[in-house]
Amino acid sequence: MPQVGYLKVKKFGPVSVAKIFAVLGVIIGVIVVIVGGITGALKGPTGAAIGLAVGLVILIALAIGLFLGGAIEAWLYNAIVKIVGPIRISITKKGVISKVDPLSYAKVAFVFSLIIFVILAVFGASALLATIGVSSAVGIGLSLPLIAAAFVFALLVYGFILPLVWATVYNWLAETIGGVAIVLKKGIVESVDISSYVKIIVTLSVIIFVVEKAIGTVVGFALGIPQTGGILLIAGTFVGLVIVSIVGNAILAFLYNKVAKKIGGIQVDISK
Repeated sequence: MPQVGYLKVKKFGPVSVAKIFAVLGVIIGVIVVIVGGITGALKGPTGAAIGLAVGLVILIALAIGLFLGGAIEAWLYNAIVKIVGPIRISITKKGVISKVDPLSYAKVAFVFSLIIFVILAVFGASALLATIGVSSAVGIGLSLPLIAAAFVFALLVYGFILPLVWATVYNWLAETIGGVAIVLKKGIVESVDISSYVKIIVTLSVIIFVVEKAIGTVVGFALGIPQTGGILLIAGTFVGLVIVSIVGNAILAFLYNKVAKKIGGIQVDISK
């Protein structure tokens, strides 16, 4: 039974999500155009022209790709929740997302991952057949049970177990250092508190980094794979991750707030 105080994230507005994604893509694309032009200019007029051209192609691709991607993701979420139920969250009176129901989050993530995995499998199989031919693929097909087992394992781990774990970790962090605060009015996310967002995302990134390094090291020793890099490389990577995560996510939240103020934020139906 749903816990008292839970609200259901029932629906996203596909157009609102697509619009936000597209504008953010344009902003990133403009930065790429500027950097490409400056970098190319160091090699002369021709280099500048090439840099600008490549930047413009990336800008257009980002705008169109993120628009379509945002719309599809929102549409898929709306379709999935009709099957497995919506994600449930708790929001305080101050707009802080204080809790995410792990099971509801994991169920939605699992179905979403299943769709993505199936699409990738179909495209991967088609590309393989086109590359090596049907006759050569017969031998590979003999190992289909092993491939299927790996597929199911990856789906369970990345599509269900990890979302379950990260929702649980988020809840612990929300109790410890505070959750992400948003301004939600009339079904529109008008802004995201930059400080709380960065704090949560950076902490999650650090936890993921530490866990992955620990698992990688243990597996490496178990398989007899030599460990390279040493403490200094790991420490440098860790510091770089923290800096990039802080700056990148602060800019992302800042841009969202500015864009949402100009063209409207993401529409979402969060209710009992």
